[in-house]
Amino acid sequence: MDIKRHLAVSINHVTTEDIERLLKRCPNRQCALDPVPTWLVKAAGSTMATIGLLAKLVNASLDSAVFRSSMKHAIVTPIVKKPGMDLSSLSSYRPISNLPFGLCGTALMWFRSYLSGRTYRVVYACGTSSVVYIVCSVPQGSVLGPVLFVLYVADIADIVNRHGVTLHSFADDTQLYLHCCREDITMAATRLEECIVDVGRWMSANRLKLNTDKTELLWTGSRHSVSQLNGHGPSIQLGADTIPACDHVRLLGVIISADLSLDRHVSVVISASFYWLRQLRRVRRSLDDESAAILVHAFVASRVDYCNLLLAGAPKSVTDKLQRVMNAVARVLSGTKKYDRGLTHLLHSELHWLDVADRVTYKLGVTVYKCLHDQAPDYLSELCTPVAQVAERQHLRSASRHLLVVPRFQLDRYGRRTFAVAGPTTWKLFQNNLREPDMRIDCFRRTLNTCLFDQYSAH
Repeated sequence: MDIKRHLAVSINHVTTEDIERLLKRCPNRQCALDPVPTWLVKAAGSTMATIGLLAKLVNASLDSAVFRSSMKHAIVTPIVKKPGMDLSSLSSYRPISNLPFGLCGTALMWFRSYLSGRTYRVVYACGTSSVVYIVCSVPQGSVLGPVLFVLYVADIADIVNRHGVTLHSFADDTQLYLHCCREDITMAATRLEECIVDVGRWMSANRLKLNTDKTELLWTGSRHSVSQLNGHGPSIQLGADTIPACDHVRLLGVIISADLSLDRHVSVVISASFYWLRQLRRVRRSLDDESAAILVHAFVASRVDYCNLLLAGAPKSVTDKLQRVMNAVARVLSGTKKYDRGLTHLLHSELHWLDVADRVTYKLGVTVYKCLHDQAPDYLSELCTPVAQVAERQHLRSASRHLLVVPRFQLDRYGRRTFAVAGPTTWKLFQNNLREPDMRIDCFRRTLNTCLFDQYSAH
């Protein structure tokens, strides 16, 4: 991949509108090296004078192709990855790096300035390490870090493709997929093993390391197919390390089981949610309503909503379990007890919360909208094909109603849950005005939310 060809682009100045939009999205995180905390910058950013000053600072950096040296030093705070891990082992910690507040550009010279001359020091408990100078790598904790890393490892995609394996990456978290019949599983394991070995060789030649300790293997399929594997399926051999097959893996915070059920994932979400609810109940009397609402959204509701698109087509028994969590959250906020009446009114009319099943529908609808308006990844967008774009169907009424093609599927249990089926099927159920191509996303969100709430009053 020609990195220089992609980075050597013209410099575009940022506008005050760009600064204002970024400030609104910026989380309230800061570094001890910041001259002022992030929340204060955001508060001051409500004035046009402050926004204009920030825009001038960013554009001056772009024009000079220089990134300020004071922003190249980071403080690394080791955080234990999971409770119960060995605190004496360095591999048990995740180095969290905080960088001083700054914005980024795209010119090649600016990138050179941005990446060179960086330093960091580790702060743990009351101790501080000496300053370390970084001669390679990308700055952790930065917005550009994941993008630059993906550009650096882009050649891995070519290696994987040569083996007929599918690749999905999220920064340094890489997943390899392949499909096979049950009788060809041994051959598939060999192909996957050879692919990973080649990837490991490329990484070694490019100053990277393939961490076999974090490599996991999962064979998935229907319950019947999985039961025929006599355990968990074949393992793979990576040098001196054997990677056994697991019955479940954690993928970007979601637990995927071998039979593709979400029971284990939902159980973990429920357990963590009720843990935090117990902590919140202890301090609820000391919190005002606004503070309590912020905490329950941060620690509980966000867990229920995280990747809830995967719950599309899930059995009602699964979404009902998560609904009980949201019911408990509502009781904590309102101070009502388990058997008090009026819970439905509290959820829909006072808190303005959708039921869990409708939250999934909302997320599914918004994702389909983004697919149709070039705001989603290609691997999702290609699954949403308007009927009007299929030559032999353009004369159908479904084409004028802006419906999508619903592909055929074989397994009812799994086929209906795939995005390729669940997305177009849900899109068909929406009102005609929601499917209008020229509708803006903010208007789409509001209208869809209103439509979902209207169904409660209809009942």
